[in-house]
Amino acid sequence: MMNQLTENLEIALKEQRHDFVCSSLAQVMTFLEKQGFTFDEVLDGLGFLRPC
Repeated sequence: MMNQLTENLEIALKEQRHDFVCSSLAQVMTFLEKQGFTFDEVLDGLGFLRPC
């Protein structure tokens, strides 16, 4: 019983973290786009588009 409760809690927390991260990223991207940045520029600035 306790294992099922723990598993359900972990699933719920994982979903909440996912929702929080997605919501936060959407808000940040909206702000950055209003400042004139494109999505590619933001990714490049974070180092995601640089070749290894």
